[in-house]
Amino acid sequence: MYKLLIIDDEPIIRQGLRTIIDWLSFDIEICGEADNGADGARLCIELQPDIAIVDVKMPVMDGIQMIEEVRKAGGETDFIVLSGYSEFGYAQRAIEQGVNSYLLKPIEQEDLSAKVVQLHKIWSRKMSSRQSLNELRSLKLEKAMQRVVTREAGTTLQNEDMVLLTTHLGLPWTYYQVILLSDERRDLEPEEKEWLIVKLRETYDSERTGITFNIGTYVGVLSNKEHSDVNGYDWIPQAKDRFGVELVLAVGSAAVEIEGVADSYYQARFLIKNKFMNSRCGIAVMPGITSFDTCAASIEDAASFERIRDLLAKGIEAGNKQMISQLLRTAGALLLRQDWSENQIKAAFSALYVDAMHALAMKHGQEKPTSAEMTEKISGIDAQYSLERLVSYLEGCLHACCEAWKKEKTNDSFQPILDFISAHYREDIKLEFLAQLFNYNSSYLGKLFKSQTGMSFNAYLDDIRMQEAKRLLINGSKVYEVAEIVGYANVDYFHLKFKKSVGVSPSSYREKGKAL
Repeated sequence: MYKLLIIDDEPIIRQGLRTIIDWLSFDIEICGEADNGADGARLCIELQPDIAIVDVKMPVMDGIQMIEEVRKAGGETDFIVLSGYSEFGYAQRAIEQGVNSYLLKPIEQEDLSAKVVQLHKIWSRKMSSRQSLNELRSLKLEKAMQRVVTREAGTTLQNEDMVLLTTHLGLPWTYYQVILLSDERRDLEPEEKEWLIVKLRETYDSERTGITFNIGTYVGVLSNKEHSDVNGYDWIPQAKDRFGVELVLAVGSAAVEIEGVADSYYQARFLIKNKFMNSRCGIAVMPGITSFDTCAASIEDAASFERIRDLLAKGIEAGNKQMISQLLRTAGALLLRQDWSENQIKAAFSALYVDAMHALAMKHGQEKPTSAEMTEKISGIDAQYSLERLVSYLEGCLHACCEAWKKEKTNDSFQPILDFISAHYREDIKLEFLAQLFNYNSSYLGKLFKSQTGMSFNAYLDDIRMQEAKRLLINGSKVYEVAEIVGYANVDYFHLKFKKSVGVSPSSYREKGKAL
């Protein structure tokens, strides 16, 4: 919509100009009126109308003087000057001020309409030219920004880029910081980028606090104010509602000179490219220590993913949620050490869950989880957009397993320990490990074993092993096979244990069984 200002000292003329033609049909609205040249000049400067109809002879300041004042102030309004036949000298002065629309009183509707149509064509050409110029300027500015932020260390900024940025941004600033935005799970589409750039420019460009630009798969902002809180974009929900975009952003380091912008950009790019591995604050990827860094220092070289799988199942059996949480974070730290990708890490944690569930089922003769249940949990793992969230999700799944496991067991608090030994007697079980697994003091657990079973932990474990060994020997299994099956790596040691417990050697007991 274009704006029209009417300036004439005669009210009847102003009234006639308002109604002589249908201004709205020309996409023009009347934004104001004045009855003298001084007020007319002031309104032209304040309102910046596209067109003003001006009478030549007016009080305080005539129409031509008024136009001269507007031009001095930088006004670009197009004027239609009204005059009588005897005022040709005024017309010459108007032409000198760039006025090419001159109408003689009394005004005819056809003449005024023709002038407006002529001006409309001029405005259309100007707008098209201005738009092309702005697009070219924006393209040049964006290319300059891209060169500045991606500049390699030690290289000099191009003078042409500095001139362009200085003119547009009012450099130098006292503060420079790069912000990059992307989607959680994919590259932004061109339409999404355009919308995002418009929204960012409403915030930064309008307030002169930064410049928004397109760079690679990201949208970037070079800001001149510190961003300690990056959750102030109230339009972010619109991005998800409109495009399904889940925005994530990273803030680079601050710089006090334009030369430091590249460092800020590369830090922000590193954070956003590795967003899955880093911690979060709202939608922002944050540098610094994560919960996995604290685990990494305690990981021994002997630790392995396979060992963690085995311990996870044991932790569920024991109902030890703290142990499960620690094991998952240790697994995360191990995978980060190996510099695995997001997909590799998700696959590893999916296998961790599946193997733990299978181990539980095999040890206790239970049904394995259905494929639908497994698919649901694996899909849940795949949907997590950060390692922190993935571990928290799997933590919740396994803690729920603990609760379900407890409900299946007796209310006797000691029975789960005996059940665990019955399921794992073939392994190298130590009292200290059991105490840690079931959250007991090892000395207290030793006394509890004596009071509950009438024998020490080691004696109880040996007794279970011997009962199984006798069964296997009677069924014809070889002595070395039985030793390995029931948890003795050394056959001679098994031989001594068996003879002490049963009174005869394993081979004699086997032969006796054959004779029966």
